[in-house]
Amino acid sequence: MTAIDDTYTPATMLVDLTPSDAERRSLARAGTAVAAIALGHPVLLVGTEQAPTRGEIVFAASRAAVESTAFAVRHSSGFLQVALPAQRCVELGLVAQRGADAGILRQCVTVDAANGVGTGISAADRAATARLLAHPDATAESFTRPGHVVPLRADLHHPASEFGFAEAAVTLVMRSGDTGAAAVLATVIGVDNDTTLAAGHELREFARDHRLPIVAIDDLAVDLCAPAFAVDTGVQLAADAARLMSFDEHIVLAVGDVRGAGTVPVHIVAMDRVLLEANAHTNLPRVVVGVTEASARQRFLDRALTDGDIVRAALRATGARSIRAFAPGVIRSCAAHAPVPQRLLRR
Repeated sequence: MTAIDDTYTPATMLVDLTPSDAERRSLARAGTAVAAIALGHPVLLVGTEQAPTRGEIVFAASRAAVESTAFAVRHSSGFLQVALPAQRCVELGLVAQRGADAGILRQCVTVDAANGVGTGISAADRAATARLLAHPDATAESFTRPGHVVPLRADLHHPASEFGFAEAAVTLVMRSGDTGAAAVLATVIGVDNDTTLAAGHELREFARDHRLPIVAIDDLAVDLCAPAFAVDTGVQLAADAARLMSFDEHIVLAVGDVRGAGTVPVHIVAMDRVLLEANAHTNLPRVVVGVTEASARQRFLDRALTDGDIVRAALRATGARSIRAFAPGVIRSCAAHAPVPQRLLRR
């Protein structure tokens, strides 16, 4: 472990946390999709809005109607999946399919509802199975295996910027206020060539023809509310209350009430100095950021300026309108407003 003395300079960086035009468009798309899902309607989920290469018809499993299920089957290969939080899959005894226990597939052994269905393959039967997968009282005994619906494990512990289709679909359903936390997904096949997947203009035309809101996975990383942090809790410091957020390689501690404030000072320090800095004698609300090494400070500042990044979302989640962050190699004292040297540890 090597200690490094960082040089410093009076330069600072002002970061405006007001949503950019691109972020506003993302928020609008996400809001429209969430509203549609809350009403029981399907939406079209794509990877990126600019150049979509795959589209999923998505709707809440708890509201799976025969009509929406038949629509999903008709415009896909008929391969119907229901995404569930990983822990719920464990509770329901939904084990991974052979070959899908690693990597990005995360598909579980197919199921049908144990009661109230016929062969299990009809739209009515698959809608019933989807609703049962979303039901909080369902147990492992509620299903037969194999069946005609593919449960899909969604790992919601990752930040939204790392979501796949399963995580994004479940998040949309959860944001709609649905307590089932389960989403039906069906991949749209090509219109001109039904042996391929729809992409690009085909997906846009499909959404327009069927009046489906389009939302991108990327859009879910832009949120005025707090994203899913590894830790998000209130703490009481010696002189003030604070909010602690932890994600990736960072700790963000909002000390005092920074809500609605502009040019909130941000102190970027080594991990082992976060509490020391947070308990400094000052009445100024501030944000203290813990990083693991000197180079991580520059990455933090770069990500604070990047639309949709969890760092930017975390700073916005503090309620601050803008922050004044010290440029790389700079640490300022809130109390004295004068630059002081800072030692960072490289592990």
